[in-house]
Amino acid sequence: MEMKKIILIIIILITASCALTVKKSSIPTIAVWDIEDVSISPLPMEKELSKLLSQEIIKAVQDTHKYRLIERQKLLLVLEELNLATSDLVDPQTQLKLGKILGANFMLFSGYQVIGDKIRFDLRLVKVETGEIIKAKQKTLPYTSNWQNYLKIIYELTKKILD
Repeated sequence: MEMKKIILIIIILITASCALTVKKSSIPTIAVWDIEDVSISPLPMEKELSKLLSQEIIKAVQDTHKYRLIERQKLLLVLEELNLATSDLVDPQTQLKLGKILGANFMLFSGYQVIGDKIRFDLRLVKVETGEIIKAKQKTLPYTSNWQNYLKIIYELTKKILD
């Protein structure tokens, strides 16, 4: 137990120093969560789609050159060190606390839902300090097996939300 406290203190000190560095920087920091499939009954192949869409969102964030991106591995490392289960991350307040620990100025949340012959994409840009939704975008289109179109749409939505 004592070792966990020491590790937690070290993580907090390191991230606090990173947060101070971020505030001095003119480039804001953003943490991007993996896209969430909120479909009522997800299809087995949707797991692969989720991975591809998450990678496309990260690519779009990087292509803006407006944000420093917090690596997904850092998110997972902090989760592991704090003994947080992924079920704990359903709570938006927990997600924002994690963003603060990591020194993020913003968090980008995304999801998609397949209903019948339609698919809807939703993205939210949230200011970590206040929890305020800065921007939200959504797009609904026909559900097909053409994943290339979905990648293009999610890329464009991400770029729009970050402008």
